[in-house]
Amino acid sequence: MSAYLADLDTDNRADAAGRWLVVSGVDAWNAIVSQKEKLVLIADPALDLSGETGTKLIQKARRAGHAVIFGGPAGGIPDPASVPLRAPRSHQVREALEQAGYSEERARTLAQKSGGHLGSLLRCLQNLALLPEWAEGTVASELAIAAVLGAWTEKSAADRVIAEGLSGNSYGEGIGKMREVALHPGTPLTQRDGNWRFAARYEGWYALGPKLFDEHLGRLQVAATSVLTEKDPQFELPSDERYVSSIHGKVLAHSRLLRNGLAESLALLGSHSKALTSCTLGKAEVTAILAVREILADADWERWASLNDLLPLLAEAASGEFLDAVEKALIRTPCPFDLIFAEEGDGVMGRTYMSGVLWALETLAWDSDQLSRVVICLGELAARDPGGRWTNRPANSLTTILLPWLPQTCAPVAKRAAAVSALLAELPDIGWKLLVSLLPQSHSMSSGTRKPAWRETIPEDRPKGVTQGEYWEQIALYSELAITAAKSDRKNLAELIDQMGNLPPEPQAQLLLHLGSDAVTKLPEADRLSLWTELVDLVTKHRKFADARWAMQPEQVDRIVAVADRLAPDAPAFRHQRLFSERDSDLYEEKGNYEDQRNALELRRQKAVEEVAANGGAQAVIEFAAAVQLPWRVGIAFGVVAGQEVDQIVLPGLLEPEQKKIAQFAGGFIWSRFRVAGWLWVDGIDTIRWTSSQIGQFLSFLPFAPGTWERSERLLGADEVAYWSIAVFKCKRSQI
Repeated sequence: MSAYLADLDTDNRADAAGRWLVVSGVDAWNAIVSQKEKLVLIADPALDLSGETGTKLIQKARRAGHAVIFGGPAGGIPDPASVPLRAPRSHQVREALEQAGYSEERARTLAQKSGGHLGSLLRCLQNLALLPEWAEGTVASELAIAAVLGAWTEKSAADRVIAEGLSGNSYGEGIGKMREVALHPGTPLTQRDGNWRFAARYEGWYALGPKLFDEHLGRLQVAATSVLTEKDPQFELPSDERYVSSIHGKVLAHSRLLRNGLAESLALLGSHSKALTSCTLGKAEVTAILAVREILADADWERWASLNDLLPLLAEAASGEFLDAVEKALIRTPCPFDLIFAEEGDGVMGRTYMSGVLWALETLAWDSDQLSRVVICLGELAARDPGGRWTNRPANSLTTILLPWLPQTCAPVAKRAAAVSALLAELPDIGWKLLVSLLPQSHSMSSGTRKPAWRETIPEDRPKGVTQGEYWEQIALYSELAITAAKSDRKNLAELIDQMGNLPPEPQAQLLLHLGSDAVTKLPEADRLSLWTELVDLVTKHRKFADARWAMQPEQVDRIVAVADRLAPDAPAFRHQRLFSERDSDLYEEKGNYEDQRNALELRRQKAVEEVAANGGAQAVIEFAAAVQLPWRVGIAFGVVAGQEVDQIVLPGLLEPEQKKIAQFAGGFIWSRFRVAGWLWVDGIDTIRWTSSQIGQFLSFLPFAPGTWERSERLLGADEVAYWSIAVFKCKRSQI
């Protein structure tokens, strides 16, 4: 009622506040009822209105014209004025706490601990050490078993057997008491459609923990191992039929409720063993370790996949054992994770069974002591990852964990850098990709990683982001690692040049110093080419968009130009390759006037090809075409500037080459010649000694027009024309 009152606008709140009264005693009730002003009487829970006396009090207030609000248990005769108050979900509790001013982590842990149970939430907020009513009395022992089970389905015979094994009694003997407890107000044990849940697991673990003894832990270990080593029968079906596995009867014997409940109990054993005060010291942690060890021992891909959604909880139960199991699986032949990757499906019904492993490793990464092992494991998985349509991939997990502006780990900066260095040493390619992803980007986003559900790894007062100082400290460390790694690999060095505009000033200066050193400038032209090309592209971009916020200062661009000039190749065959790259827009040196710039680019290409030909003739141009990204562009430019004698070199000798790039060059050359001279050029070519295949190839590079068909009939004959059908024309022209 207080929440409702607070949600009213100012005028209505002021009116209601003067008429709403909380009444705690019978005498006060009778006195207030006699008031002439119409009031809203809110019965304090201490004022019992459930009996005959309470009914009379309610009726007396109603006859006097007052409204009455009182609480009662669910059920009974329906009343049109009754309002059921549903228990909130954990995410709703978290959102409400954040809106109330609690830190993000504090709100998350409170919502997790209370499980949406408001009574438990209130006691957690107030740090009350008092036992709740439901944790006292003769039913507490049965509730303790329910707290260990967490959840189960009584429709499942397998679930009932596990419940009997944990309690040591028949299912019917204990369930009767639990059903009675479930009807009491405030109890965390709920039942609907035969599905039982213990909502306030954290509070129940501490309140009922003293009711658990060593024998219960032994039974829990046996039960958890038995249930969680069961392989999911859906994997007996083809991957495209697994979404209907229930129709085929390929379902787990134990319910997913029970599987999740037991996995959570193992996580609570490993994270909150101090709650079990009646057990031998250390017994709880050892039980969790032994259970996880047995569950994951020599697990094949089907076992890992069957546990997919439970792996994060097993990681929390025994982090060391879980990492041991992952590391052993990575060196096994065949590796189970390779087979899991192979099971990844596409489309609406497609599934991936690697998510659980990744979420588990992300969870453990929050622990500073586990970060390095987690990073290496994720790196090994990234090296094995064949790729796919699912975005949840090992490489993405690595980046998200270490993202400088929103790191998903409690490890200090030095430990993060050490973990990246270790990955770079063991898996250089994966380490390099990680480093590049951690450098500043123009656009970056993150949804975070999975956080521990039960382990208290993350301080509740931990800020969500990082300070400016911490951010730039990370960028400096990662930049230094990247520059060091790039010095010994030209491919990486070229990639780092593309990132130069995002680097801080000092790393930029270090990178330019290395590029201008003798170790680079004295490399052969062919080895310098990619570095020079990247520098020229970088200069072009920052000069073209000099007014953009992200653009480098003109002085810095000039320094890059000076280094680029020292690396520029002398040979035209190297110097002009960048003009025939895939994106024309990157070669435009100004903004706007795209038609004019496209024409200017064509002229530059023609002059470039002329220069290549002047230094080696037509053969040099052909070799040049084989080296560039777009050889057909070379053919188009050469078709404009080349003399008539070149026709005999290209035709028909280059129409059926072994290299696809040479065929593309020939296609561009033919297209260009036709564009300049038209059918007159086509009709002037002597094809008498050409094969039918060469003639067909030649015709396929001409426009798809009636003129081409007319000449095909004259040159090939009716029978051959049928062979060079429309479909073949389209296929051949696609070579360009």
